[in-house]
Amino acid sequence: MEIKAGAFSRFLGSLDEIDAVLVFGPDRGLVEERRRQLTAALVEDADDPFRVASLEGAALRGDPSRVRDEAAAVAFGGGRRLVLVSGAGNDLADIFEAFFAPPAGGGLVVVTAGELAKSSRLRKAFEKAKRGATVPCYHDDEAALEALIRGVLGQHEQRAEAAAMAYLLANLGGDRGLSRGELEKLALYVGQPGAVSLAQAEACVGDGAAHFIDDVVMAAGAGDFAALDLSLERSFGSGQSPVSILRAAARHFQRLALAADRLKNGSDVNQALQSLKPAVFWKLREAFIWQLRNWSTPRLAQALEIITEAELHCKSTALPDRAVCSRALMRIAQGARGKRRSVGRSG
Repeated sequence: MEIKAGAFSRFLGSLDEIDAVLVFGPDRGLVEERRRQLTAALVEDADDPFRVASLEGAALRGDPSRVRDEAAAVAFGGGRRLVLVSGAGNDLADIFEAFFAPPAGGGLVVVTAGELAKSSRLRKAFEKAKRGATVPCYHDDEAALEALIRGVLGQHEQRAEAAAMAYLLANLGGDRGLSRGELEKLALYVGQPGAVSLAQAEACVGDGAAHFIDDVVMAAGAGDFAALDLSLERSFGSGQSPVSILRAAARHFQRLALAADRLKNGSDVNQALQSLKPAVFWKLREAFIWQLRNWSTPRLAQALEIITEAELHCKSTALPDRAVCSRALMRIAQGARGKRRSVGRSG
């Protein structure tokens, strides 16, 4: 069976019905967080050698009976034994198909892996087994990320102001572990209970990587292929995930659409920009105004559809995330360039 994100807490209370769990997905930080939660649900001390055995997937390939032997071993001092297997892949499918054939042993095996397609033999072995389960770990959607922000800051009796929340949503989310670490750093930086301002969030979270993302979305909106290619390379190199970049692009085009709607309803450019929260960064103001004047409402909607489709493909297909992200933004840049040419011809 597959354990959905919203059911994971309940699942932790039913581990006595499970022999092995496969935790996998593109969000490595969330994979590690789920592994720690499963460990804490079973043992008090994760370093107890009498209760916990840690194995590398590569070691099992040369010793396929090892995982069954470890799971069947009696834990010194009582309690259920925990076997942690890291670095698993489809080449371990045979081992776990055999493992689930009774008897599997009395311990709990927690296996961690990277991204696995729906057709993965390893994934299917756990999903089909009566006493097996899979825990997919995909990048946080906006609701999950907002809940994480509220949760981490709430532990310090803090809350993000609206502008700070928007900034954090735009600059976090690629990796659960990294996001949590950035939020803990922010909470310590603020240092006291109360509201977290945009200035505090900007001072502590995102640093240079956020500027690279700004370059990406502005280049896409301007139809500047060379700048887009360079800024994408820098963003990926700084550790930003394709999903984080796509979400930042979505926010940019949503803000353009909101400002365009203000113009349509009689506001001037300055009034339209003043309505945006957080405000457009002064260094980007001129470029933002150019895009506001050169992107029509239907084409903004089309750009947002491209971004939404790309994020869905990043999460639900085996296609390379970076390629999906780059292709989507290049399509948007092509649209911007086409508009720029038509404006030039009409002049």
